Amino acid sequence: NNKTQSISMGNSLPCCGNVNGDEDSGWLFNVLDFCDRRTRSSCLFLTKRYHNIQTIDASFRWRLERLHIEKGLYFPSELPNGQTWRSLFLDLDKKRRLWDADSDDGTSPENDEDNKYSISVYARFKPLGIDCD
Repeated sequence: NNKTQSISMGNSLPCCGNVNGDEDSGWLFNVLDFCDRRTRSSCLFLTKRYHNIQTIDASFRWRLERLHIEKGLYFPSELPNGQTWRSLFLDLDKKRRLWDADSDDGTSPENDEDNKYSISVYARFKPLGIDCD
């Protein structure tokens, strides 16, 4: 018996090993793990094949994993009813700078005289079952 094993190294998760029947797509996500956001976006325009791989729902699950690893934003392991990985990513991506020290996303009170006395409070909680080292 010759068994094939799937090996996951480091922070890479096996969500995108074979995307949309493209057996070689897994390496693309392994390479993109080491790229910045701008490079990842540019990769969409290299070939039609890469564009197709990066725009299916499974690729947005991978993007959520990167958002979690790079920006500390948690997402549910199972999709909430009525959402796709794409819609969940688009919602959470708006908060990607939430924990950045130099974040100025236009919501700070100094940017608008009408909001001079408003206060925004964010709390960061670890979901149950997640082990942070």
